Amino acid sequence: MRLLAFDPSLSKTGWALLTESGPAINLTEFGDFEPKGSDLADRCNQINRFAARIIDGTKPEAIAVELPRAGFIRGESRSATHLPSYGMAVGVVLAACHDAERETGAKVITVAADVWGRSIPRGGKGEAKEGRIQAVRLMFGRDLMDTFKSAERASAVADAALMGRHAITHWRTGLIGKAG
Repeated sequence: MRLLAFDPSLSKTGWALLTESGPAINLTEFGDFEPKGSDLADRCNQINRFAARIIDGTKPEAIAVELPRAGFIRGESRSATHLPSYGMAVGVVLAACHDAERETGAKVITVAADVWGRSIPRGGKGEAKEGRIQAVRLMFGRDLMDTFKSAERASAVADAALMGRHAITHWRTGLIGKAG
């Protein structure tokens, strides 16, 4: 299976392509995208075009997109002003994914952040990011800090990779993705 995972954001969208090789899940490609400019509509358009290019270039069988965690939606974390912009980023990535689903048959899966993140180390904001970056190092043998030199960029990719691993694992068990 080839699964492309997105961690959408108006500031930095991380992505990761994961492939299965027998029982192993490999992180084969990854990157991030930072839209430019202050015009919201233009930034959303940039993210949508970016996601479409990555989907077209990687030819995944499935695409996983991270959704906000349930507590975030209920207003238990972050500011109320952050949710609309986050929702816009998720929406434009999902639009590109659903276009690809119609064109190629790639299955689109959504995964809430609190669902995939339960097994990842917790801590303060910086500690949580470092924990996810370390988890990618341990699970996939990839040091994202060597590639990006920035914890912000590395953590966007780490989130995509870890959420994608969760999606593949649950796809295998039939818990997500296989029902029509």
